Amino acid sequence: MSSKKGLIILNPVSGRKPNPDLKKILEDSFPQNNGNSVVESESADHIRKLSQQAIQQQFDFVVIAGGDGSVNQVASELAGSGIPLGIIPTGSGNGLARFLKISSDPVGAINIILSGKRQPVDMLEINNYRCVSIAGCGFDAWVAKKFSQKKKRGFQAYAASVISGYFKYKSDEYVILSPAQQTEKAFILSFANTNQYGYNFTIAPEAVIDDGLLDICLVKKVPLYAVPFFLHRMFYGKLKNSRYLKSIQTSSAIIRRKHGTLIHIDGDPLELSGELNISVIKHAIQVFCP
Repeated sequence: MSSKKGLIILNPVSGRKPNPDLKKILEDSFPQNNGNSVVESESADHIRKLSQQAIQQQFDFVVIAGGDGSVNQVASELAGSGIPLGIIPTGSGNGLARFLKISSDPVGAINIILSGKRQPVDMLEINNYRCVSIAGCGFDAWVAKKFSQKKKRGFQAYAASVISGYFKYKSDEYVILSPAQQTEKAFILSFANTNQYGYNFTIAPEAVIDDGLLDICLVKKVPLYAVPFFLHRMFYGKLKNSRYLKSIQTSSAIIRRKHGTLIHIDGDPLELSGELNISVIKHAIQVFCP
């Protein structure tokens, strides 16, 4: 890695408590005299533009220090370019980094990048938007929107959104073509490339990140008395045989919703009207992994 030049992007506002020393750590680990460039991002669009510039300027690798949303913004641009991606997880949930077993300690994550070991990673494409970890259009999308509106980040803020939403959000009916057509009523409808939302809360226990398949996860509304047990099983990755979870593995799907246009992609909420066309881009990117 010493002979290769990298673009290192730092999202300075990612996470609950941004690390004031992180930029210095990055500059020391990826020195400028080796051709590296460490840049603080100003917005999501700026991250995308920096990633595009990395391709145009033929950088050998790109590193993003940020959360799942920032990782998505870089990966979406790098897909198909052949430029590998390094992740230094500084977000709230860090679902992709947890799934890939990337250290939450910046120095540990940097050492993984410098080791040079890579893994191919699929991506999902949803109506021309790309997803590297997990997306959804049910209760999880509602939570993502509420969480995005909070000034405070971190697990407590996320949990508060989940608790308040449990009593407000209503299950919806979905038509799923994958390719057979089925109609399902669900509280949560997730499209998973990895196994979790973040914080180690697993929704797709059988997800594999490089198999060319997505996991469609439908969760019925769990009765209040059973919620603690369900969350316990989510945290320990033991939802596989839950009576409340139905999973469908497929390479593509069409989702038709009766109500609403809200979805989330890697934790970032957005509005998408009409049906959702979902497909897998197999081995879209290479990610530095342990």
